[in-house]
Amino acid sequence: MKKSARSFKTLLGLLISMAGLLVIASWLWE
Repeated sequence: MKKSARSFKTLLGLLISMAGLLVIASWLWE
């Protein structure tokens, strides 16, 4: 359970950082 929770947190962190990069990119392109 702990391992899956950790990997889920890592995956969530990657998704958040990717979303943040997309938002910044679109904001710069506007």
